Amino acid sequence: MKKIAYLFSIAALALTLGACTDEEPKFNPAPAVEELPVFFSFENATEIEIFENTTDIEVPVYRKSAEGALSVPVTATVTPDADGYTFPGTVEFADGETKATYTVDLDMTKIKGRVDYKMTLTVGDGVETPYYTDKITYTLNYSPWVLVTGTDKDGNEVTKALYCDDIIAPAYGLDPVEYEVEMQANPENTNIIRLVDPYGEAWPYLPAGAYDDSEHHYMYFNITNPNEVFLCDENGVALGTGGTDFMYHTGLTLDAYGEIMITTYYNYYVANGRTPDADANGTLKQGNLTFGVDKMLFSFASDTSLYYGNRSGKFRVIWPGAEPYVDPMTIWNPIGTGQFTDGILFPLAVMEDDNEELPTYGVEVMQFAGDPAMYRIMNPWKAGVCPYGVDYSGDKYIELD
Repeated sequence: MKKIAYLFSIAALALTLGACTDEEPKFNPAPAVEELPVFFSFENATEIEIFENTTDIEVPVYRKSAEGALSVPVTATVTPDADGYTFPGTVEFADGETKATYTVDLDMTKIKGRVDYKMTLTVGDGVETPYYTDKITYTLNYSPWVLVTGTDKDGNEVTKALYCDDIIAPAYGLDPVEYEVEMQANPENTNIIRLVDPYGEAWPYLPAGAYDDSEHHYMYFNITNPNEVFLCDENGVALGTGGTDFMYHTGLTLDAYGEIMITTYYNYYVANGRTPDADANGTLKQGNLTFGVDKMLFSFASDTSLYYGNRSGKFRVIWPGAEPYVDPMTIWNPIGTGQFTDGILFPLAVMEDDNEELPTYGVEVMQFAGDPAMYRIMNPWKAGVCPYGVDYSGDKYIELD
């Protein structure tokens, strides 16, 4: 009997296991997601970068039904404070539209830099689902550009850069001119710098009413590679990249041709899909930014022709506190007075007797900074140096290596 009972137990277990494969799986559906009549979407970014020229923030708001025009109250709060923010009381949906834009106006003169503002908007009772919500918080980040300063050789703080205009001034028959401008650096990448309104009030030749002062006209440079400096946008991207405008708009208008615009050969090549020549870019050495002769260009709003700038090679930007850089390969330093015995011109043009003694007199001697073994004997036959010299302008010399 015990054996029979055991066999029945095994059979019952087999029937039980077999029956499990035939049952329908049990499914417990999740609660239905509440449908909100008006809502914000989690698909939209909630971290927003704002800049000194930001005037407003546009927030998309959605609704379920597109039927009829609809005005929805909006409650807005900002921490740590709302100074500089203006919030409309409602968001307006047009008839037939399920999306509207809620615009927050900003006064950047009142908004503090490097403060994480939390802006919370509500269009309902604060209901949140996995997909959308009627209450949302945005983080606003404002990182103003940093003033570039330096220290001069005497230990004094310098807050302005020096800008030499060899582009616009000579185009109008004026001498190249050097003057102070403010320089700022990108707070996230100090290899992106900008000059503040270099052709605004700082430009010594500025006529009254010739400058558009309704906004700043920043001149941006990317100096990541000191041997390949170029005009760029606020993010460091070369002007002309991807079909963008390759001109810097100066804000200056001097005649009927319209606003004057500046670019470089580097940016011109980029705009035309070409690899820039090695000498098309600028070079930054010891706080001095320079471009080659004729490697800068300018144009006008109503004239698409390009004209050479920097024709005399005097364009430069000197960083605050830096000294003007002079290439040592162009420098000859005076080292004193030497005694020159004229065995060249005197025997040919002056000597009357073969036994006459060759004259010896003092001349200035200069040494080449790029090669100390090279010397110049300056003006050995100029009047005032040579007893029988001739008068002429400029310098003439004998070079010795």
